[in-house]
Parts: sequence; C-alpha cells; structure tokens
Amino acid sequence: MRKMLLLAGLTVAAPVLAVPTGTTAYDLPLPGTTAAAEPALAGTVISDKLVPFTIASASAPVSGTLQVRVVRNAAGKLAFYWKINNSAASKGTVDALSLTGFPKQAYDANWRKDGLGTVPPSSVEGQISTIDFKTWICGFRFKTPIKPGESSRFFFLRSEATATVPAVAHVSGGGVSDVPVLAPAS
Repeated sequence: MRKMLLLAGLTVAAPVLAVPTGTTAYDLPLPGTTAAAEPALAGTVISDKLVPFTIASASAPVSGTLQVRVVRNAAGKLAFYWKINNSAASKGTVDALSLTGFPKQAYDANWRKDGLGTVPPSSVEGQISTIDFKTWICGFRFKTPIKPGESSRFFFLRSEATATVPAVAHVSGGGVSDVPVLAPAS
C-alpha cells in the first residue's frame, strides 16, 4: 500500500522507503523500494559472493546459492544484501533467511523492486534467540516460498557500520543450511 500526499488538489504517490527496525522484538511488513525512491541505496559494491547451500531432507532436498553482497554508500555506511537462488533441481522450497552475528541495533530493511529475482520477502523480524536467550536474530520471511528454479529479489539491512565481521545466515525450507555471510562490525 502506497501513502498518498495531497498538494494543492494534486494527488502524488509518496515513495516507499526502507522500513526502520528497532532493538526490541519486531515483525514488520516489507513493501519494497527502489534506488530512485532512495538514492542512498546507491553505492559501491565492496563484496559480492555466490555461496552454495544444501538443505538435506529425505522428502524434499533443497540446494542453491545465496548471493551475499555488501554495498558502501556515499556516506561510507554499509548495506548488507542477499538474494536466494533455489536450484531447478531442488525438490523443496525456501521460506526464510535468518542471521546470527548481527549486532542488536536499528537497521533499515526492505527489498529492491528494481533488481533481479522474482520472489520478495514479505516481512523482517528481530528477536532474542529462544535457544540461548542471548543471541540477537534478524530474519526475513517469504509468505510466498521460493520454488525450485526461482530466486528471491535482493533484500537488505542498511546499517551505520563502516566495517564488516563474519556472521552466519540460516537458509530455511524443510530444514536449515548455515551459510557464511558478513555483518556490521559493532
């Protein structure tokens, strides 16, 4: 849903911008955005890797790649992007990507309407792990799962960080595969 702005009798669609997250538990819908709506999304790609993943399952194994990209904007701040590619040979779907090793801080989150892929994430969430009750977990959910042969849109967390540290992404769909990624250095 786009917000409307009324100016002197003219109706103008306001751009959809990145969704600010908090440092307490959240679950927020993602409307999608573009570089035209948010010029701060433009920048220099400083890292871009395709990392393979496999989710072992007796009934529906899934394999593919996770594109892990880091972009530095003109102000020197980093945005962390991902794109899930589910192999055509997979038997199952991918429905989430969660991240551990990301500092518990506010981010701007969304997905890119102006990029590659077809399946956008529907929401972003943040919470304390129910396993150790200490670890902060950020995650993207796909209301429409990524089917074999499909790929997600690029989705991101934009930070105030200027440096990176190693972290782990968990690609989920009938099981979980851990994939190395980069996170903001706190």
